[in-house]
Amino acid sequence: MKTRHMIAFAATFATAAVLLTASCKTAPVSVDAPMANRPATLSEPVRLAVLYFDNNSVTDREELDPFSKGLADTIITDLAAVEGLTVVERTKMAALLDEMALGQTGAVEGATAQRIGRLLGAQRLLVGSYVALGPVLRIDSRIIDVETGRVAVAFDVTGSPDDFFVLEELLVRKILSSIDSRQGAARAARISISRKSLKALLSYSRGIAFLDLGDKAGAELAFREALRLDPSYREAELRLKHLRQP
Repeated sequence: MKTRHMIAFAATFATAAVLLTASCKTAPVSVDAPMANRPATLSEPVRLAVLYFDNNSVTDREELDPFSKGLADTIITDLAAVEGLTVVERTKMAALLDEMALGQTGAVEGATAQRIGRLLGAQRLLVGSYVALGPVLRIDSRIIDVETGRVAVAFDVTGSPDDFFVLEELLVRKILSSIDSRQGAARAARISISRKSLKALLSYSRGIAFLDLGDKAGAELAFREALRLDPSYREAELRLKHLRQP
């Protein structure tokens, strides 16, 4: 019996690897790729909340766990730079999730999503997950309509973990396109994403996790390491400056 279970697990794992690898080969990463799932253009300003991503990784799961918060923070930072779009601050969102005892929120749907959205004053919620399997990284996202609690649009990006920032930029473009199909791509093109080091992002993500735990010393060390790995990491520099303030 145990042998049959092991064989079944191995077959499932192999199938997942083949599917992810095939996805990566047939859909190479490109920031100029056509946007999918374009709804009607919204006529009024949108307030968006980005929740933490679920880590479903098979490869290096523990090492990539900080991405849950780091990825959300990175997306929030890039979207906040877009004129005409209001994004809920991560600290406000984190405080609410702690109050509701919701640590990982990628699986939030329906009534819970509506409640979170309403408490944050948001009309849309971005939730999602990421999975690393060998040389392939896939990020899945869904935008939930707070009024109905239903998924308004879903999309994913797939590529190599080394191309993380290209994937993140493509994801931001898709998010903007789903919110405003006519102006989303043009607005995304004006976003300047200078981050390049995946290791720096991991350190930055650990810093965010330390901040949420109230460990300022740990956060400072993590942000300093992020800057050492990538001196152009502006967000890490800003976090350090904020920590030094009395």
